[in-house]
Amino acid sequence: MIVFAPATNSGLQRVAAEGGVPQPVTQVEGGGSHRYPVFLPEGGRYFFYWSGLGTAAQSGIHWASVDSAHGRRVLPDTGRAVYVPPAPGNRLGHLLLGRENTLMAQPFDAKTMQPAGELFPVAEQVLAAPFGNTPAVSVSENGVLIFQTGRNLADQQLTWFDRSGKTLGKLGAPRRLLEFALSPDEKTLAESRPGSGTGIDIWLYEVARGADSRFTVDPAQDLTPVWSPDGRRLAFSSDRVGPLDLYIRSIYTSKTLPDRARTSCCSALRSSRS
Repeated sequence: MIVFAPATNSGLQRVAAEGGVPQPVTQVEGGGSHRYPVFLPEGGRYFFYWSGLGTAAQSGIHWASVDSAHGRRVLPDTGRAVYVPPAPGNRLGHLLLGRENTLMAQPFDAKTMQPAGELFPVAEQVLAAPFGNTPAVSVSENGVLIFQTGRNLADQQLTWFDRSGKTLGKLGAPRRLLEFALSPDEKTLAESRPGSGTGIDIWLYEVARGADSRFTVDPAQDLTPVWSPDGRRLAFSSDRVGPLDLYIRSIYTSKTLPDRARTSCCSALRSSRS
């Protein structure tokens, strides 16, 4: 099951992982918008999401079930929350969220689906992603936390590490980028980089040669590159014709994707999985 947020201000939708017709999974009241769904691993039925743009009583981090259209608020915070399952032998998991560049943890009981204790700080000066109050943080399945510090978008140095944390090497010179995705053969990076204005383009960086080339050329915002399993195509989102849509394009195509090639969310996902 995939739960996702449509481009328009609305509730969340769900679709089977193998494809199909999306169905509503949460309901919006009072002109709100639901974003940033993240599943709890326990049972795979419950998920957290952010509700915004509605009344003050509706806004905040909620949980809901794929079997119910009504969610319950957990915290009044804005942005994405990251769920950390309980450590072996413990009962409580945690919700990680950002508050004024501080990464906070909220103890949470997945059995009662209720907070179970006071918020406490985990790390200071944690960078928030450009879109929404989304802390730059991720947690592995075995409980290892990784996060990025900083206040502003600045030049960043991509660096190879092994799983013990040892530095192996650098990937090119420091540069401004928002997101990146490594190709399946680990030979090419797809990067979304801000331009001189409001536009954002996707670039391809060849690891072996240290050379890069612009993949999209458009005054719009081209974001979130995702590689196909064979490494021959990229899916990405763009607002070049209005709200964000998903596009898919061969990496061997030199021209900008034409509007007629615009595709729906589900067809783009199915194409990238094939």
